[in-house]
Amino acid sequence: MSSQLPPQMENKLKEYEKLQVRYQKLEEGLQLLQRKKQELEASIKELEQLPEDSMVFKTVGRIMFKQEAGKVLQEYKDEVVKIEQQVKLLDKQLADTRQKIQKIEQELSQFMRSRGLMGVPPSGAS
Repeated sequence: MSSQLPPQMENKLKEYEKLQVRYQKLEEGLQLLQRKKQELEASIKELEQLPEDSMVFKTVGRIMFKQEAGKVLQEYKDEVVKIEQQVKLLDKQLADTRQKIQKIEQELSQFMRSRGLMGVPPSGAS
């Protein structure tokens, strides 16, 4: 038996590896969004305790701007809504990618079993 995989299985293996990298990047993006959402929600909680016309400092990059608390509060709430939409999209992409990974795992596993490479006799073998 040759130690090399047929070209079709080589392609499946390469696709599998790419999907695993994609899945990991999607998970990292999701975690980043979740942390950002938590930070915004903590800020929202603090801002809700202030009168709307209070002046607060909002950090944008390295610069601080003085703005009304009510305006900053609304901006943060809008940002949380956007993040929630992005999280839903990432969740769907993660599920789709996970499904593709599982399909390829099944195909590779089936190929290996058919070649007697997994300790399981090929189907029909005694």
